[in-house]
Amino acid sequence: DVYAMGAGLRLTGDGNTLLNCVFTNNVGPQMAALMANGDAVNNTTISNCVFVGNQATIGGYGVGEIKGSTTIVDCEFRNNTAVNGGSGAFCIYGGSRVVNTLVCGSVAKSEPGAVKFYDTCTFENVTFANNTKTTSGGIAGLCGGTKATTINKATLFNCVFCENKANGSRSDFYSAQNSDFFNCAAQGKPNSVSADSAANNFAVTDFKFVDAANGDYRPAQKSPLIDKGQNLDWMVGA
Repeated sequence: DVYAMGAGLRLTGDGNTLLNCVFTNNVGPQMAALMANGDAVNNTTISNCVFVGNQATIGGYGVGEIKGSTTIVDCEFRNNTAVNGGSGAFCIYGGSRVVNTLVCGSVAKSEPGAVKFYDTCTFENVTFANNTKTTSGGIAGLCGGTKATTINKATLFNCVFCENKANGSRSDFYSAQNSDFFNCAAQGKPNSVSADSAANNFAVTDFKFVDAANGDYRPAQKSPLIDKGQNLDWMVGA
């Protein structure tokens, strides 16, 4: 679809759920796949959904802007693009949680290349891989917003940062406020990180994914990621 905003889907109201949906090749000036940024849009759940090849041609967010306390779980965001402004994948706000999700191949001109967050958000078992910011400086992976009236702080468990680059230089994460990292892996310390709490984080030279060249970022049998994560409540019976 080609439309102004939210070309794929526009959400209104509270407590929306998207389950087992695919958004592909939507094009719009802003929020190409999903528009969920109204003041009354809260508590959205996005589960087992795939967003591929969506493109914002003028403003922000190749996939979309999602306000309220959003839960994103078991999703894939692949090869989404913001041509001029905003992040290549999506933007979320305070109280949001992203779980067991892949964000890869995002491209943006302005920062961040992949995901922007505002206020306090949590990321658990999220892989940020091969996301790109095409201009120099700034962040290609995950970036906190810059509103002076909010504290933009992330808590990350078992997250992986691989080959996120701004104009060719590695560029994983930034937030103006200190963030908390637990059992996270990167090619060296995630840059621009000053953590309030940091435990069991580690640097990786070769992640040994199953087939990164073809988009499979699961750890292979001899990957250094195996048995390095922290057990979380949602993993029981998963």
